[in-house]
Amino acid sequence: MFFRFINHRERVLSYAIASIVIVLAALAVLWRPIMHGEVFLPLELLAHMPPWSYSYERTPLHNTINSDLILEYYPRRRLALQMFRAGELPLWNPYVMAGMPLLADGYSALLYPGGLLFLLLPLDRAFGWYALLHLLLAGIGTFWAARGFGLRLLPALLAAVTYMGCGFTLSWLAFPDFSPVIAWLPVALGAVERYERAVAAHWQAAARAGVPNQQHFWRRAQFGYALLAAVALACCVLCQLQLAFIAGSTVAGYWLLRRSLAAPRRLGGAAETLAGVAALALLLSAAQWLPTGALVSQSQRAGSTDQVIGGSLGAAGLLKFVAPAMFGRPVGTPTWGPPTVDQLYPYVGLLALALVPIGVWRTRTPAAAALTVVAVGTLALAIAPTALVSGIPLLNQLPAVYRWTMATSLALALLAGFGLQALLPTAETQPIETRGSPWPRRVAWASGLLALVGFGAVLLGDLQLLTPASKYGQYITLLRPSVRASLVFVGAGTLALGLLVLSRRRAPWFAQSAGVIVLLLVAADLAWYGLPFQSSADPQTLFRPTADLEAALGAGTARNALSAELLYPPTRTSALLARSPGLYRIFAGDYPSHQPNTMSVFGAQDVRGYASLFPRTYLRFARRWEGKTSDAAGWSQVYLTNAHRSRALLDLMNVQYIFFNPNSENERLYPGLELVERTDEGSVYRNPSALPRAFLVHQAEQLANDEELLRRLTAPGFQPGQTALMTAAPPTLAPPTQAEPLPIMTRYTALRVEIQVRASSPALLVLSDTYDSSWQATLDGIPTPVYTVNSVLRGVAIPAGEHRVVFRYRPLPFYIGAALSICGIVVLLGGVVSLRGDTTRTSPDHM
Repeated sequence: MFFRFINHRERVLSYAIASIVIVLAALAVLWRPIMHGEVFLPLELLAHMPPWSYSYERTPLHNTINSDLILEYYPRRRLALQMFRAGELPLWNPYVMAGMPLLADGYSALLYPGGLLFLLLPLDRAFGWYALLHLLLAGIGTFWAARGFGLRLLPALLAAVTYMGCGFTLSWLAFPDFSPVIAWLPVALGAVERYERAVAAHWQAAARAGVPNQQHFWRRAQFGYALLAAVALACCVLCQLQLAFIAGSTVAGYWLLRRSLAAPRRLGGAAETLAGVAALALLLSAAQWLPTGALVSQSQRAGSTDQVIGGSLGAAGLLKFVAPAMFGRPVGTPTWGPPTVDQLYPYVGLLALALVPIGVWRTRTPAAAALTVVAVGTLALAIAPTALVSGIPLLNQLPAVYRWTMATSLALALLAGFGLQALLPTAETQPIETRGSPWPRRVAWASGLLALVGFGAVLLGDLQLLTPASKYGQYITLLRPSVRASLVFVGAGTLALGLLVLSRRRAPWFAQSAGVIVLLLVAADLAWYGLPFQSSADPQTLFRPTADLEAALGAGTARNALSAELLYPPTRTSALLARSPGLYRIFAGDYPSHQPNTMSVFGAQDVRGYASLFPRTYLRFARRWEGKTSDAAGWSQVYLTNAHRSRALLDLMNVQYIFFNPNSENERLYPGLELVERTDEGSVYRNPSALPRAFLVHQAEQLANDEELLRRLTAPGFQPGQTALMTAAPPTLAPPTQAEPLPIMTRYTALRVEIQVRASSPALLVLSDTYDSSWQATLDGIPTPVYTVNSVLRGVAIPAGEHRVVFRYRPLPFYIGAALSICGIVVLLGGVVSLRGDTTRTSPDHM
């Protein structure tokens, strides 16, 4: 028989078949960016944002959720690419919030090895191929892990396809920092399981041989799996620190729980190996997490939980396991499937979910029990009220607790594989039940029962049946969009499972065929709900300029300006910026208008910004600028919608151009500006009183603390171009003896600023770029202190005469982390070399 032939052939053949299926599944998701060369970004959102919304024809919105990809990820990737080409490390971003750390942002993934694709491929193609690489890794890694768990070809393929197409994977596939963590998690978990199985086999062999000590053999035989787990977790840390915490916690919890169920007396050995794996992972990734940790300690998230933690699935979110489209709001017609604008985080497929309790019920292995606990525990965290989680250290710094469903999805996918294997003919598969301790099965059953009772109670409690506040009608309304499609998959899946159960003993070949049908139904179910979520487009055909824009810029200008690297089409705003050389900043007086970060692709620097991590001092500065007295830490954006309250700060921050939407009422809040142009995109004003980027002051005031300083800085009548405010003792200054020329900026890059200055008397050179302790300065080649001026800016004391000042960005945490990462690579290579010549390892595929 064909299936019997497959199951009894060498594992190389099974991996070849699995690879073909996984590649086809991945191409089914990404065929447009891979086969048609489209850009795997939701560029259609750009056409609905000012100023593009006024100069380009509106296109149907496909998915409004992934706006961060065009507000953060693409501008940041393009900047990093430009810095690499210029021979600079992507450590500082001068384009948002008057300058902020770039690499230290925990969402950058700029040091991740897979990011080489962004250097080797055109930027427009790199996003699609990067996503394909990690979707393939997620599938092949899950298949490899499933084989290590003892699953045969078909059940392992089911687990791989389920994890590849689950809601969490497809929701975050386009994000360059999320997709690698999703892909490496099953590799890390599979390495742990293979390690445990190999260790157990060697213990049994040693016991039969009467050998009391197998330590030397352990070092050579299992060390490779431990190294692989460390590398996988290191890749997670290099990409997304918060998601890496979830991945690491999942692997650690699974490892300790599995060992405690299989060999509780040897739990200490597992803890020691886990500590070694964690240490190596942190050593390898130190170049990322050390600077990120340094930024976190002084970021806008520090000391905050109410604005940081959030995004709990809640009780209603549990229903998305069986009705993923329940929160969708139709906003267009996708290629196929129901339109949706809501992430499908927890969805793993109706049929796959039905196989999970079968897998829990029929298996007795410690692995299955540990996976069950992982699934229940992570799902409980995902639906936990934020008020509860906010009191737990570390967990309360995760921006969205629903991200725990990444681990839930993987555990459920593997348990679904266990369920399918339990239903397949026993003659065709290796039994996965064992006659060992009954505790694994008891733990699995207890966890499953606890989940049913607990989650059922949560749902019923939220429904509030038989009370005036009952949500029964709301739930029915939410479920209605999913009922019809769900019934189709439920009916087909029930029929396939019925055929599988009835034929597993009498007609094994037919049962195997029914198993293939189950796999196809799971894939179709996931594709139906997940594929419409993906967005890709061809900028050349997507952006259709209006006749007015064509007339203003010239026929064909908009299309010719687009390139493989510059994916945002030009506007009148970008044309104005191109005609205005020099160093200055911009600001938008309306919200939303000229969204922060977006204009950076045209080389414009902004006082606003949108980032996951940035210095808290700038957030406090911005809030006082707007007249807000509370710190309200945790925000990820600075919009300055009330910047008119302290107009002098626009001058201080070198804001030269201010943009308004058409017919904006906010124009009257900014008197004294010079109108530059008024077009369909709105009005552009020049700020005639804007200070240059660098200027001299000859007097300074020392205030007791930053709060008093900000109060003085935003007081009516304060003139920032004449006086510098400081909390430290200011240097010795003196009034000027004659008129002084403006400082000359001879070089300005992200990591280096050179200024030629001439002072008639001792003065303070103020650079209107944000202060960071990693910025160092030299005065005529001699190191000199960098002062914090006006709460967030940099200053250097200048004696009388002509001098050359050089600012350099040298973040010590990065350099220390880089040195540690190099040490980690040396340790890793040493471990790999020690494995050479070891031919005694046993493959868990045949255990």
